[in-house]
Amino acid sequence: MYIGSNFLISSSINLSKKLQIPDLIIGVTIIAIATSMPELFVLMNSATNDQYGSNLAYGTILGSNIANTALILGGCILLSKKNSFVNNLTNYKNQIHIIFLSTIIFAYLSLKGFGLIELSFSLLVILFILSFTNIELNNELNKINEKSFLVKDLFVIIFSITSIWIGSNLLVSSGIELIEKFNATSSQIGTVFLALSTSAPEIFTSLIAILKFNKSGFVIGNVIGSNILNIGIFSIIGITYNLSYFDLNVVNILLLIACETYVLILLYSIHKEKIISNKYGIILILFYIIFIYKL
Repeated sequence: MYIGSNFLISSSINLSKKLQIPDLIIGVTIIAIATSMPELFVLMNSATNDQYGSNLAYGTILGSNIANTALILGGCILLSKKNSFVNNLTNYKNQIHIIFLSTIIFAYLSLKGFGLIELSFSLLVILFILSFTNIELNNELNKINEKSFLVKDLFVIIFSITSIWIGSNLLVSSGIELIEKFNATSSQIGTVFLALSTSAPEIFTSLIAILKFNKSGFVIGNVIGSNILNIGIFSIIGITYNLSYFDLNVVNILLLIACETYVLILLYSIHKEKIISNKYGIILILFYIIFIYKL
């Protein structure tokens, strides 16, 4: 997965430069979709289990989203060299508002079950896409002879996605085998092991993006895109497989909402600062530690 993530980031950087697309849009589309593929396949496999399907699906998305926001975003802010994490939050506040609203919908789905609320989520997806209309893009290629290099980058991205998917499958299989030896509950399997296993691509790609390439836009885009895609996948799988009951720990879903609320507060409290200080990453990581403790 490290190899696939490394190729994915480097090819995405080349693609963004050639098409002159902002880092966040590359992160929220190509990188987010690629790293959310494990969640899709794991949820599809989990939902077919009549006894544990609902809890596995719910736990995977709950654990994955708080890992993205608290562990990955917080860790990348903390590990950025000499407080070098560029503050891109204020430039994309519409998207951050939408990810907060999608989390509220996820909480509602968890407490009330599935119904017409999916229509509201569909509207949120549309709003999410429309929120990029205020970003001016220049999609012209620099030169015609660069098209061959563009094809090469796309090929490498596809190869990277395949590598991440294979690595994730192996990691998930190993995690399930290990947890079964300890007779853990299905919600714990989903929330901790499956969630961290399926979030491994996000962890690798984000760490490489910030430590090797210093691309904070990729990290933020990855977190925003992955979280919304995860909830979208959860909604679709829930409707398709008629998921209706969850072994719900209300404290955990409230912690996810609290974590997203903190990001919103951070958005407005440091909007004039160009760099996000490492100390804010520590607070986000503390959210994840409390989340694990409360399981």
